[in-house]
Amino acid sequence: MILTKSSLIAIDEFENSLHVKLQEFLIQELRRSGITTIIATHSPIVIDSVQPNEITILERKYHETITYKFKNKEEVEKKLKERGLALSDALRYGIVTKDELQEIK
Repeated sequence: MILTKSSLIAIDEFENSLHVKLQEFLIQELRRSGITTIIATHSPIVIDSVQPNEITILERKYHETITYKFKNKEEVEKKLKERGLALSDALRYGIVTKDELQEIK
């Protein structure tokens, strides 16, 4: 149970030194808490523990940070299922392309 009255929690690479099962547990607890949570990560475990619509991708470009979300969660999930891939693999190997993302301003 998350015991805070905060409306926002930000965590930078919380996977460091945490067991895989604890990472998954914390993600579920944060989701249940209803608190807006930002987790900065490179961990495939964290990425694969959330839904495509819960992910925001940041890209540094020309001294700016560009923010993207998936246009269509169902299309991404279908593509992953057809290829038998986890979301982290699809992102890492470029199987999810920029065409499937929309810039958030």
